[in-house]
Amino acid sequence: MPKDFSLEVGKPLALSCTVKPAKFSLGKNRTYEAKLPLPVEDFKCISYYYKNLTCSWRNPDSNIRSTYVLSAIFGPIGSHQGSPRECPKAKELRTPSSCTWNLSSTPVYRKEAPRFRFVLTGRNELGSKNWTYSYDHLSILKLSEPRDFKSIAVTKHSVTIRWKVPVERMENPKLEVAYEIGYLSQYEQEWKAISKKQWSGIMLKYLVECCEEMSPEEQCENKTTQVPTATFDDLRQSTAYNFRLWSLNEHGISKNHSNIRVGKHDDLMNAPQDIKVMALSSGEYEVSWRPPTSPPASWFYSNDSSALLKTEEAGYGSEEAPPQGYTVFWCPRMLPWFYGCNQSLEWRRVPPNVTSTLLELEPGKLYQFAVAAQSKPKTSEMAWTSCLGTINRVSLERDGAHSLRMRWQLECSALKTLVERYQIEVCTVTHKYRKMALRDAAGCMYSKYDINSCKAYNVTNADAEEQLLGGLDTDSVHRAVIRALSNGRLTEDSPAQCASTSNTSIQVMADTASADLVATPYLHRPDMAQLAADHASPDDLTVAQDTSFSHEPISSSTPRHQNSV
Repeated sequence: MPKDFSLEVGKPLALSCTVKPAKFSLGKNRTYEAKLPLPVEDFKCISYYYKNLTCSWRNPDSNIRSTYVLSAIFGPIGSHQGSPRECPKAKELRTPSSCTWNLSSTPVYRKEAPRFRFVLTGRNELGSKNWTYSYDHLSILKLSEPRDFKSIAVTKHSVTIRWKVPVERMENPKLEVAYEIGYLSQYEQEWKAISKKQWSGIMLKYLVECCEEMSPEEQCENKTTQVPTATFDDLRQSTAYNFRLWSLNEHGISKNHSNIRVGKHDDLMNAPQDIKVMALSSGEYEVSWRPPTSPPASWFYSNDSSALLKTEEAGYGSEEAPPQGYTVFWCPRMLPWFYGCNQSLEWRRVPPNVTSTLLELEPGKLYQFAVAAQSKPKTSEMAWTSCLGTINRVSLERDGAHSLRMRWQLECSALKTLVERYQIEVCTVTHKYRKMALRDAAGCMYSKYDINSCKAYNVTNADAEEQLLGGLDTDSVHRAVIRALSNGRLTEDSPAQCASTSNTSIQVMADTASADLVATPYLHRPDMAQLAADHASPDDLTVAQDTSFSHEPISSSTPRHQNSV
């Protein structure tokens, strides 16, 4: 500093400073930028069982210490907009990053408030800042579990369960509660050896090659499929074909392959006729057929013995040998309208004197069936058919003071060709079981009804998908099922449907627009020889108790044919 430097009190001082960077250093000190409180992270609030309200958050990282205080506005309730109420000061209800209001805190938790508005205030040495969060009360309400959860009805294919609503629903009738029901199937927790069908892995596919006989290999057609079915279109009936089949997975194609030759169409035997399948019970089927027409044979096996008959006795020609046996095929159906298999095709060989066989298959699946005839040098086409099972898509609703309307739908429209007629059974539920019948499907199924009140409505139009059920008692609950007549047998009952009529009219109603309906006093699930007549007028709804029944022969449905590959 200069020697003659002096200061005079009361006068301004002006200094000029020069810093030499080479000699100036901050050392290891750090500088920080101070800010107002930052927003918190993961702010959320939950109302637990209408007992307490808890909000929590995560404080942000900051260069300067900040504190956060939460206030709540419990409203609006009517015209009252509410005012902020700071978090209770009790230690067990308040932490630096959470706050709880309950029914005994000060301020108290207002469980009747329809909406909450929270104000979070952050403070530090530079000042304060507010953030607002709003929630509808019901959107953050945590419900208690349903009570008395138990099963009340168990069948082979269904379980009916019942429970009491959460207590919060009783406190607030406007609370809408949705339920999600899950279940675990029983299974074994041990490792088991897989079947040979699974040895090839989950990526198993099939490669099928179709070649005209005596044609170059480059003209062959190849197809790859994940199911054991392949279809080749535009084949010529006058040409023989060779097919080769490989399997392949993610590791490559199989070393070996299978071969099959399909001869010219004119060289095939005639296929068996009138393939019929009857579902005797769940998983039990009877497949029957008639021998091919005009089988070119000199000898013929009798159906009721193993003796050979001359073709003149059997009524056949004399060109080639008769069938030396039959093969019955079956597989789960891929699609309702498609004759293809999504699982392996199974088969059973039967001797030539047998024209029916009983199959016990896995229940709960839809199957299709085929029959082919064989002789030593030849085989026939596979004559495909299907089986009409239980009608599962059905509903019942009120259509008047004395009538109900039933609607149903088959698995696919193609099955209508197998239907001869429908039979609807309607019975009056006893007074004690009315509420139970209308409660749910299980209640309807197990409700008791007066067997003497049952009526049978026979619908002869195979294309029908609904029917008016007239002539019923008013102010009553009725239970109805529907069956289909196919191949001379009734299918199993559809799931029971229940509905109620009203007492607003005493007029008996009937479906005057249809002549295909007959309502008759009912003999509980009669034999087919006791079905009602085909046509009747609406007046037949009041027939006498000794009404007779009649039955007409069933016409056979024509099976589809498909080349056997």
